[in-house]
Amino acid sequence: MTPKPKFKSDALQAAHASAKALLKVGGIDKATLRQLDASCWVTPHLAGTRSNQTIA
Repeated sequence: MTPKPKFKSDALQAAHASAKALLKVGGIDKATLRQLDASCWVTPHLAGTRSNQTIA
């Protein structure tokens, strides 16, 4: 089972729900929804990595 996506905020969750409804009625296409997904969802971080860590 796929885990439920986590949204960055309640407002972005509401915007995403509206966009899904627009997709259903043909108001937007799948590519546009995917772009919105990328900006609405929290990006998971890899375990054991740090953003300031330099790889040698």
